[in-house]
Amino acid sequence: MVDIERLDHLLAWATEEEAKKRRGEPSQWDQGVYYLERDPSCGTVCCISGKVVLEDGVPIQWSVPTDWFLWPVDEGTEVGWTPYGTPADYAQEALGLSFEQAGALFDGANTLEMLRGVVAGIKQGLDDYLIWSLHDELKAAAS
Repeated sequence: MVDIERLDHLLAWATEEEAKKRRGEPSQWDQGVYYLERDPSCGTVCCISGKVVLEDGVPIQWSVPTDWFLWPVDEGTEVGWTPYGTPADYAQEALGLSFEQAGALFDGANTLEMLRGVVAGIKQGLDDYLIWSLHDELKAAAS
């Protein structure tokens, strides 16, 4: 079962962080990264799935075996996985999302408006096909 209350909490967090960006203040929300200690003035920067991992206190493996997928984010900085796989894998389970719902919600290209639309679709009970269709429509409207 989808944790609607937590989705609302995450959306409120992203909304406040986006407002900080607009005011020129440091923001912790960046939908394009799982989590990254980028800016000491605001702490760890993360996306929606990364926020779930951090809030739940899940250990982060910053250094992983070479057969795991790990990429450089900024010079000298790398992001890692959780003991459960990717942050998206963990957050999907923690939030009670289907694979398709998680894919639409955690897309790194999502804007705040796209997140709002996907969350609204999940709350309306749209099936997986319609969630993807909605996400595609939102993505097209944002470009």
